[in-house]
Amino acid sequence: MDHRKTLSIRPFYNAAERYFRAEKKRFDYPSCAPHATQAWRDYISWIDTLVKFSQEDLLDLRNRVRLFVLSSLKSQEVDLDSIVLDPPLFKILLQEFDLSRHKYEPTGAAFQGIVFGFLRADNPHLQMEVSKVRAGSKRLQRIGDVDGWDGGRLAISAEVKQYKLATADVADLVSFANATKARGAIGIVAALEFAEGIRAEIADLGVIPMDKADMLQIISFWDTVKQRIAIISLFYYIRHVKKSLLSLNG
Repeated sequence: MDHRKTLSIRPFYNAAERYFRAEKKRFDYPSCAPHATQAWRDYISWIDTLVKFSQEDLLDLRNRVRLFVLSSLKSQEVDLDSIVLDPPLFKILLQEFDLSRHKYEPTGAAFQGIVFGFLRADNPHLQMEVSKVRAGSKRLQRIGDVDGWDGGRLAISAEVKQYKLATADVADLVSFANATKARGAIGIVAALEFAEGIRAEIADLGVIPMDKADMLQIISFWDTVKQRIAIISLFYYIRHVKKSLLSLNG
């Protein structure tokens, strides 16, 4: 009975590459598995010699090859201790800062500044505008509490509500939803929370409901540079728009 079978050499090349490139960080080690699989006939003499080796000789050869590659190719492993990263400041702020009402603080000011910083960092191609809370968007010929402009075209606009939105609040958002849709802009309703079923009602108006959890999900894709832009934008709002530091006092 013929017990011969085909033995693929590709898994052995893959294992060698994983060892040298992934485990030992020798990124100069060639990615040779595809070539070796296709061109094995060029190395039949090598294979004929290897099959005659004893197990001890094979282990010795493998060790010598391993040492040769490791000594010939420089490790490109990164020293993690040498990398200094900024902490995710905006994420920390959003997670830990108490956004409930505080004494002497205009209601909604802190959250409006945070939404402005978030949109400013997430849309660096737009010119973002924001005013003090209760400044009157219509009187200022604005659409939302935070507007993002692409030249003369409104691209994104957000209404900011520093409380839990309920069914009774949806009717007050119709005008905002109509204004953003008429301009072809992205409309966002940012709130601390949404009562059950309110997200669907807001989405039916053609605008996007967004709370802290939604922002944190998006921020998880940001690098620390983008988070720093958000923090800087928040401080701009506090110092030059709101003209106060009270919104950062717990």
